[in-house]
Amino acid sequence: MDCCNEAQQSFLLSFLCFVATTFLLWRTPIFKPLKLFAVFLHEFSHATAATLCCQRVTGIEVAWNEGGLCTYSVSSTQRRVYFIKCMVLPAGYLGSTLWGCGLVLATAWPTGAKVCGCVVVVALVIALFFAVCGVAKGLSERCLLIGLATIFGVVVGALTVLDFTLDTTETSYALETALLFIGAVNMTFATYDIYDDTVRRKDERSDAYKYAELVPCCFARCVGCTWFLLASAACVGSAFGHVYLVGDGSVAGSKDGGSACDLGDTDCLDWYEWLPGPIALAFGVGSHALCCALKRAHIIDREPGLSI
Repeated sequence: MDCCNEAQQSFLLSFLCFVATTFLLWRTPIFKPLKLFAVFLHEFSHATAATLCCQRVTGIEVAWNEGGLCTYSVSSTQRRVYFIKCMVLPAGYLGSTLWGCGLVLATAWPTGAKVCGCVVVVALVIALFFAVCGVAKGLSERCLLIGLATIFGVVVGALTVLDFTLDTTETSYALETALLFIGAVNMTFATYDIYDDTVRRKDERSDAYKYAELVPCCFARCVGCTWFLLASAACVGSAFGHVYLVGDGSVAGSKDGGSACDLGDTDCLDWYEWLPGPIALAFGVGSHALCCALKRAHIIDREPGLSI
């Protein structure tokens, strides 16, 4: 059966494996850095919205328990403060999802991947600045944010520089795969986080609860459901958008995946294009099984939330 060209098959294989790996690794310790990075993007989105509303951001914090905080000073009239809060509160959950969706879409263009790599590095440099100079509860929050910014900045920065300098098919694919993995993991985590915090349970500390206080006609779960549906639509749209963009190369700057090839044709993809998705999935299955065994043996504690 002829269905998808080389670029589309490569994307679908990697993307679906990355999403499955996200759920497999959800409650494993190895997944913690990626979840904390998603929390950072949540808080960074709050900070971006506050900046666009002409407010001064004073601090960004990420906690080990996967909580976060963005602080900013408000010096406006009461009506303007109401407007600012209505803009800043949804920006965390939805902005974090859109970061992931943007990375997924950007990998449809070789140039887009390079630009996105630079944007991510700049965002991490800003986070590093706030970790050092911004307001924080304590040293642990500063060190955690510094560590996240450094690790992800070095990885993404190195791949971006390598792609700019060598500009080969292999370096482009490495950068695109790294960004696709981060994007797929982040948008999956952010979308489920909306459901978990605002729909499945009512957390008075959540942004949806605070937003509902501003809009009395809306319940917190109603706000959460709306955000969850918007985030889900964005995730599906970004995946379909990537498949469309790499269809035949008709969109300016996008990759030309060539003509459709049979789904069972192993010669359709280069050997290295088969590796990222299955390797990530195999790692996820192994880590999931190991974590389950350790929890049953009471070697590590069970965590609340999504069961594994």
